[in-house]
Amino acid sequence: MLSDVIGHAKAKEKLVRAFESGRLAHAYIFYGPAGCGKRVLAKEFIKYINCSKGGQDSCGVCPACTGLEGKNHPDLAVIEPVKAVIKIEQIRAAKDLVSLKAAQCEYRTVLINEADKMNAQASDALLKLLEEPVSGTMLILIASNIHAISETIRSRCQRIDFRGLSAEDTLAVLKRKGFEGPQLEFLTRSSEGCPGRAVNFAEDDLFGLREEAFKFAVDLARNGVFFVTKDLGKKYGKFKEDEVEENETPADGAEGPAPEEKTTNGQKTLYVRNHLTDMFVSIFRDVLLVNTGRAASMVNIDKNALIKELSGIYSAEAAAGILSGLNRIKGLLKNTINFDISAGNLIFRGGK
Repeated sequence: MLSDVIGHAKAKEKLVRAFESGRLAHAYIFYGPAGCGKRVLAKEFIKYINCSKGGQDSCGVCPACTGLEGKNHPDLAVIEPVKAVIKIEQIRAAKDLVSLKAAQCEYRTVLINEADKMNAQASDALLKLLEEPVSGTMLILIASNIHAISETIRSRCQRIDFRGLSAEDTLAVLKRKGFEGPQLEFLTRSSEGCPGRAVNFAEDDLFGLREEAFKFAVDLARNGVFFVTKDLGKKYGKFKEDEVEENETPADGAEGPAPEEKTTNGQKTLYVRNHLTDMFVSIFRDVLLVNTGRAASMVNIDKNALIKELSGIYSAEAAAGILSGLNRIKGLLKNTINFDISAGNLIFRGGK
């Protein structure tokens, strides 16, 4: 139900007011940081405007509400990136769907998740759909990078802005998801108001990698060794083929089953290195916070003893230097430059 969505009061109010006044836009862009809850609100709003009970909220039990809860409702097309790209065929399939008469709902809806990943051809096809709106249809584009969507498309959509949730609301979302104990506090702090990131962290089982990151940093520090990022290249070099799983990811939209997608050796390596680098950034950011009197803002609160130990070895200046270097690595990884070469040039010295 719409009322069950935690946070985003202004976005909810704006959407409900538009619907109740009969001024619902043909197309919306839900824009805000990844994982903050845009898609959750979109799905509940779609149920709300199509609920056959017609009350102040969706009922959750009528055929429209229960049907829209699934992925294959005839009046809903959900488009997801395939291999990180939304292609023209997916937009065309959605266009064919909305040209039909609604089977059960008041509105036929196209929900485009990560719309900022449309390629040029898909964007052109979507623009045609926006320029020739079909009565009784609505499009919702979900994006975290608004500038990756063409200006012509943006000008034809009403924008609904989302922000990260408060710490209190983030905590409530994660509790609802079943998290508890030390993990709950860490995920609440590290997600920065975007509980979807925390859920992904847990679902990808990155807690073990986080333990390794702490062990690596602490072992070096205890042995009086410099923090040498080229060692990360050796430790997290290319995975063996038998360590890489092949995944088949079904599409969540109207274009039919997605082709089989395989996680390649290189993709897996890059994925782990990106997360590992983020973890080291988090660790040394906390070291810097402790050494500058701001320990209350620590993210790795469940690793308080280890952070304090590291803060006794690395000065604030040293931690700042490490962070600068790690952020450089993050930039290089985004451009797929060889990790071993880039990381090997960054060696940091501990000590006060």
